[in-house]
Amino acid sequence: MARVKKDVQAIIYLPTPGGPKFLLIERYDRPSGRFHWRLVKGTVRPGEGLEEALLREVREEVGLRRVRLLARVGGYTYEHGGVRHEVTSFLLEADPAEPVRLAPSDDGRPLRSYRWAELEEALQLLRWENEKAMLKRASELLTSDQPS
Repeated sequence: MARVKKDVQAIIYLPTPGGPKFLLIERYDRPSGRFHWRLVKGTVRPGEGLEEALLREVREEVGLRRVRLLARVGGYTYEHGGVRHEVTSFLLEADPAEPVRLAPSDDGRPLRSYRWAELEEALQLLRWENEKAMLKRASELLTSDQPS
């Protein structure tokens, strides 16, 4: 039976006049030996709540402290290396005045760069279908909140 690991994922967006831009980070993937564009994601530590872990991961990976948690977007599971990951995704709004400060690495995996991308570009850049699905759902939440 696979060991279970709880993870949190941050879909961080910046409101702009042309629509939301989403934060992607370029993280090294050991199995493929390549860098891939990803959403901010990390493990919930023992004794931590989901939201507490989420805010810690955002601070550690991209240096953002002034984010506003808007919604729980959903979740998904996957197995890797005998571990079953249960991922919960959240939508956060970034403060436009706060710069991203990318950490050099995340749990020993180098982080190379970051970018703010519009939805279509982000969907093209992201490698994993689960991340794309959560991003689409977050975008739908944002557009359903807008007055018509």
